[in-house]
Amino acid sequence: MIATEREQVRAFYDRIGPAFDGSYDWEGALYPSNRIRLDHALDLLAADRRQQRLVATYRVLDAGCGTGIAMAELLERGYDAYGYDFSASAVSAARARLGQDARRVIDGDLEDSPPWAGSFDAALVIGAFTHPLNHALALRHLHAALQPGGLLIVELRNELFDLYTANEYTIASLRRWLPEGPLTDAALASLAMHAYRRLTIPDATEAQRAHEAFFAVPAVWRNPLTVAAEYRAAGFRVDDTLFFHWHAVPPAFEALDPAGFRRASLALEKDPRDWRGHFLASAFLLVARREEAA
Repeated sequence: MIATEREQVRAFYDRIGPAFDGSYDWEGALYPSNRIRLDHALDLLAADRRQQRLVATYRVLDAGCGTGIAMAELLERGYDAYGYDFSASAVSAARARLGQDARRVIDGDLEDSPPWAGSFDAALVIGAFTHPLNHALALRHLHAALQPGGLLIVELRNELFDLYTANEYTIASLRRWLPEGPLTDAALASLAMHAYRRLTIPDATEAQRAHEAFFAVPAVWRNPLTVAAEYRAAGFRVDDTLFFHWHAVPPAFEALDPAGFRRASLALEKDPRDWRGHFLASAFLLVARREEAA
C-alpha cells in the first residue's frame, strides 16, 4: 500500500515541477507557509552553527530537497549543503537552480541507504515526511547520516489541527479517536450535518492549481503530543516543537475576509511555540538531535 501511495506522490511532484514553489513567496497568491517553514529552519541552523562554533564548515543534508530553494539559501549562507530527492523533475529543477553547484543534488530516496553516512552536522526533512513512507527506516538512515549530536529538523503535519477545522476532517479524526459503538455513530452523524466542507483554493494561477491538487496526494499526519516516542525509538532526543501555517479562524471562515485572515494568521506565526499551535497550526517542525546509538 505504501509503495502505491509513494508512486502517487512521486507522480505529483514530477508533474507539477516548480509550480509548487509559490508558497515561498511572501507576496504571492498562496499563503507563504513554506517560506515561514524555511525561515524557522534557517534560524535553528544558524543558532546551532554558532553554538558549535563551526563557522568555516557546517555540513547540512537536505533530504527531499525538492526544487532546491532551501539548498540555494543554505549555500548562499555559507553552509556545505548537499541534497537528494526521489522526483526526477525536482532534481532537474534543483540542479538548474544551483548552477555550478548542481553536483550537490542527486537522485535519492529516504528509504534507501544514505548516499552520505555519518558526516553531517544537520539534516533537514521539510516536506518528505508529510507523505507515506517507511518512517522508521527513513529515520534510521537519517541517524546514520548525522554525526553524534547532529541536528535533525523535520516538518510534520499536525493531526490535532483536524479538531479545529470544523469540516469533514474533524469528523474523520473523531471517528478514529472515539470508542466504537452506536452512540459514536449517532453523534458523528449529527455532527456531520453541521460540519462545513473544505473550501477549495481558487485556481487563478498555476501555483494555486498545483496547491489545490496537493490535497489529493496521499498524506501522513502526526500528533505533536505523542510523536516524540517515535523519534526516541530511532535514536533521537526531541528538543523542541515549532508550529507554523497558522489559521486565525477555522479554514471554513477564511472566505469571510481573505485579506484579514492572511494578516491575522501571519501575526500568529511570530510565536511558533505558542501552545495554541497544537490546534490552530496545520504543521510543525520537530527539532531533535542524534543520540549515540539508534
